[in-house]
Amino acid sequence: MVQVIQNQVQRYRRHPRTFLELLDKLSKQIPKFTRQLILYEYSESIFQITNKALILLGRQTREGGRYLDGKRYQLFQNKEILTITAKDNREKILQVQNGRIEANLSSADVEAFQRFEKSLEQQLQEAEIQKSQTP
Repeated sequence: MVQVIQNQVQRYRRHPRTFLELLDKLSKQIPKFTRQLILYEYSESIFQITNKALILLGRQTREGGRYLDGKRYQLFQNKEILTITAKDNREKILQVQNGRIEANLSSADVEAFQRFEKSLEQQLQEAEIQKSQTP
């Protein structure tokens, strides 16, 4: 199904132009289906971004986990449990526990995490530049 929708996006001449834009549009008509597609297509990259953010910016908890409290999301990892909570009315939008994934991700969440990843990369590059300039 992902490939069918991606092919559909390529045929569009105007709007929507990206896979996420099309999923956003479809989410109004078939929300459960689009949430599943978003989970299938983007969960791995969301996990990687979250792990990177927790390693670089996260704070240690008393229990030995890590958390990061941002403007829109709270990231938390303790042992084998990873949870992302949205600070809007949706609360928990992604949780991985014992290999089981529960999610309520939207296309806006994916876009926010993609922007966040770019910001993290920029911070890493700036830190590397400062490190190389320090005698």
